[in-house]
Amino acid sequence: MAVKDVPATTLTYSFTGLANGTYTASVSAANLNGSGNAASWTGAVKYTSAVKATAATTAYGKTPKVAVTVTGSHGVVPSGKVTVKDGSTTLGTGTLDSSGKVTIGLSNHLKVATHTLTVSYGGSTKLNASVTTAKLTITKATPSVSSTAPASISHTGRAKVGVRVTATGTTPTGTVRVYEGSRVIATGTLSGGKVTITLPKLSRGKHTLHVFYAGSTTVNSKNGANFTIKST
Repeated sequence: MAVKDVPATTLTYSFTGLANGTYTASVSAANLNGSGNAASWTGAVKYTSAVKATAATTAYGKTPKVAVTVTGSHGVVPSGKVTVKDGSTTLGTGTLDSSGKVTIGLSNHLKVATHTLTVSYGGSTKLNASVTTAKLTITKATPSVSSTAPASISHTGRAKVGVRVTATGTTPTGTVRVYEGSRVIATGTLSGGKVTITLPKLSRGKHTLHVFYAGSTTVNSKNGANFTIKST
């Protein structure tokens, strides 16, 4: 036990050189009769920790991941939980492995933007909590566009073109246009990633067409492959 006399006007006192552990401090003030009643405080001495976090650019619909490494001073190996937040919203949590690392998967539907994430280590019995930030960029998804159409049709009939747009982890929405050259000849709106578009009557001869998906706030635009319909 160590005893330290300090002036009566002392409001705070710092202890230095204490090892990791729990300590109880008792404070008593001298009076004319010797000493007053003692007041005590019990607290833990913990070492510092540091957090490093990285997040790779991820397309919308795919699972973004944050790689976290926590280190402790004085050779203490960190243990415990890490939390990732975007503002006040918790996106994910994870538990550190024996080397102080964890990779945390987040929602695959984060807004297309650059997010500043707050990555917090909650501390342990030996280490204080710590926090850092990491940038995560969510880009638009890249779609695949496919179409089906009859090889031929009567010039008095109207061909139907089936279009399907897919993207990993999300169902594309929005507008599809059918082009002949640079001219739009028909349009349709996706439902469940699909649409059937009825074309206008085509004059006799071969017509080379292609479909174009106009994209959305989460999925990029894309052209489909050319196809030919023969009007007889």
